[in-house]
Amino acid sequence: MKYRNDTKENAGELTYLAREACRLKLELIAKEVLPLMNSYKELRNLEAELNNLYYREYDKKSPSRSELPPTQDLDLDLVRKLYKSSRTLGEFLKSYREKTGLCQTEFAKILRVADNTIHNLENNIGVPRERTLRKIRTATGLDYDTIQAKAANVKE
Repeated sequence: MKYRNDTKENAGELTYLAREACRLKLELIAKEVLPLMNSYKELRNLEAELNNLYYREYDKKSPSRSELPPTQDLDLDLVRKLYKSSRTLGEFLKSYREKTGLCQTEFAKILRVADNTIHNLENNIGVPRERTLRKIRTATGLDYDTIQAKAANVKE
């Protein structure tokens, strides 16, 4: 009988030690890991806030029509004709860019977008972002709905 009692006592002590080890690990997590998780959440919130501020400011800097190189024969009527003769936004942008005498890099600088964005737009690759469409609208003088209708004809 004494052997059984020793085993029960040992089992009780082992259970106590296991619980104590778990408690100590939980305390360690509470002290070290949870503050790190909170810091991570704060950093993510700050990142989101910075992104919002950046894009808000970036949109303010969209180009004006006056930033395009002056051309005597390029007026809004010609822009509308170019637009109507184009099946897609890409065709329109390419013909517009060529009429203004700009290369893709120059046009990208005016619109404040990446060079490859102009390439992708002209080749109807991907769906343009709304802020890019707003910049195109501002630069060309066309209304947003008209540009958005042509933008719908692109490859995903």
